[in-house]
Amino acid sequence: MQNEHNEKLGEGKLIHNILIVRNNEGEHYMMILLSIFILIIGIIMLISPDTWWQITESWKSYAAVEPSDFYIKITRVVGGFFSMIGVGGIIFFLLLP
Repeated sequence: MQNEHNEKLGEGKLIHNILIVRNNEGEHYMMILLSIFILIIGIIMLISPDTWWQITESWKSYAAVEPSDFYIKITRVVGGFFSMIGVGGIIFFLLLP
């Protein structure tokens, strides 16, 4: 009875959709791989923003020799967010029953 009430209110739809993805093993493993990929990108951005700049930005300009201090700070912040999202995704898809 309570479950029907929750569905009428729209609660539980997110959990229902997550469980559908969880039950589909192919998508489950793809989400883990995506989380690992996001984590690797986040670690590169966090630890070595210069390397990230070389990969993504250096080829766009002949005048730029190195990234600015602002670019380095912002890249580290974004790298931290990416790392947290990657770790959260891995934990979520590995530990969700």
